[in-house]
Amino acid sequence: MRPAFTHEQDPADWCAVIAVFFLALVWWRLGVPSRIYFDEVHYVPAARKLIEGVRANPEHPLLAKQVLAWSIQGLGDKPYCSAIHLSLSDIAVGCALGYLDFRFPHEPWRPGHPKLTAWYEKVVQLPPMAQTMPVG
Repeated sequence: MRPAFTHEQDPADWCAVIAVFFLALVWWRLGVPSRIYFDEVHYVPAARKLIEGVRANPEHPLLAKQVLAWSIQGLGDKPYCSAIHLSLSDIAVGCALGYLDFRFPHEPWRPGHPKLTAWYEKVVQLPPMAQTMPVG
């Protein structure tokens, strides 16, 4: 059985074009959505209070607020890092970081970026990412 990608078949040019395209799209639409929606209206403020040690909204399940609080603590309190939304930009960045690991394993990017490393380790465990990781 042959690996899905090898260094000889590496689509570096296309990966770069796609990453630049999605980066431009993200920068253009960075503020959209500009506010949180649905249950996040209740969960995010409750998770922020939970970080401070205050239990809020006891009528809502604690587990979801606790998971959200952990992600806010681990990745920062930003809409694109708190697991509220997973967008094409997340996939593009995940692919770009995976490409760095695959193509340039001798260039360590992780030591200087602990939060990005933590985010990446979570994203690569998602089934679509895990099933398409390059081998070789």
